[in-house]
Amino acid sequence: MTENKDLEGEIHPLKNDEGRNQETNEVFSVNKESIIRKHTKFGQLSPWRTAAFFCALFLCLIVVFAFSFIIPCPVRPESQRAWNRTYEDVVSYPFFTLWDANRDKVTDVIFAFKYFNNTNVNGSCAAEGLSSCAYVTALSGTNGSLLWQRALAENVQHVQCGIENLRGTKSSGCLVIGTPHLLTAIHSSGETLWAFNTSFAADLSVIGPALILPDLDDDDVGDFLIFFTPVNEVSSATKLILQLLSGKNGDPIGQEVYHNVTESLVPFSPLIHITNSGAYYILFIQGNWYVCVFRPSLMTLLPFFYLSFSKSCTFSYAPA
Repeated sequence: MTENKDLEGEIHPLKNDEGRNQETNEVFSVNKESIIRKHTKFGQLSPWRTAAFFCALFLCLIVVFAFSFIIPCPVRPESQRAWNRTYEDVVSYPFFTLWDANRDKVTDVIFAFKYFNNTNVNGSCAAEGLSSCAYVTALSGTNGSLLWQRALAENVQHVQCGIENLRGTKSSGCLVIGTPHLLTAIHSSGETLWAFNTSFAADLSVIGPALILPDLDDDDVGDFLIFFTPVNEVSSATKLILQLLSGKNGDPIGQEVYHNVTESLVPFSPLIHITNSGAYYILFIQGNWYVCVFRPSLMTLLPFFYLSFSKSCTFSYAPA
């Protein structure tokens, strides 16, 4: 059979070439049809792809245009390398505090002043119903513009700012200690959060600054330890009164504690020391000596104190 086919191919070479050409044409036509079908499918999808591309591009342009022109950017005050502000007919208190009140990453200036002889009682003082008041003022560190100003009924003795989580808010605030009785917590926006009137003893004067303590009453807000001394004390030994206040609402925690101390005690810069066992020590300076005031546990709210005088500040403990 094979020999016959070869012989037939030699006898009729043209016929053999025609058969091969026919097979090649059939294969080529099949491939051409498949290619045409693919091009037809791509041709059908091409307008949709073009439309999707231009829609996405148009949407991006709208977003860029909206953020660039329609939605206004926050107006930032113009920064000045140096600035000054003048207040006429006022006397300032001998302190000021630096603190970023408006969260612009620039330290602001907080100070207090009072008008001479109450000659200028402006709207903020009258709005508080006060005939005589002092003012706690916050000026922007960027250009000296007024951020806020609060009127207080008493003279200002001390201002502590930058106290975090005051009254449970996420922002910080200031604690203003007045003379002789008023303590006021002020939000970073200038809003009064709470006020505590220490009129439980009219003859006592608040000694600042307050000592900031961890949360003692389980309200997730740090608390304060306030110090008082009698206004008119003649003897060589004076009384030191301690009172815990809630940082959330200014309410007293427990009862005030009285101790007799000598005049050389300096209660203006107390320190807190927490031991590894969780015991709290409050440290005062008395000349070259230290006064150690001990509170045994976090749960007992100042039921007793024991004073120990030692150059090395020996920690002592005495139960009630």
